Amino acid sequence: MLIDAGETLVAGENAKIVTIQFLDFFTKFGGSGITIGFIIATLIVARSAHLKQLGKLSLAPSLFNINEPVIFGMPIVFNPIMFVPFVIVPAIASFMVYFSILWG
Repeated sequence: MLIDAGETLVAGENAKIVTIQFLDFFTKFGGSGITIGFIIATLIVARSAHLKQLGKLSLAPSLFNINEPVIFGMPIVFNPIMFVPFVIVPAIASFMVYFSILWG
């Protein structure tokens, strides 16, 4: 409607960057911890047949933010080497997108 009327789409002073849509699309995409990237990496570089099979089975549920097969099957839960990226990657992604939006 605004575009049809020739108006520009400018957010007002009360516009917020971090909304529920921001979190859904940029922080929790592919499940908590953004495990969809981990699944894709597993499908590309994993040597173990177990990990490749788990990656194939986890890809479709991960598209709907269901990542329990990855968290408990890899296992991320009891492995500190995998747990650290699981916590840090969503924070880095959120900061990157936040500042990208902020700086235009």
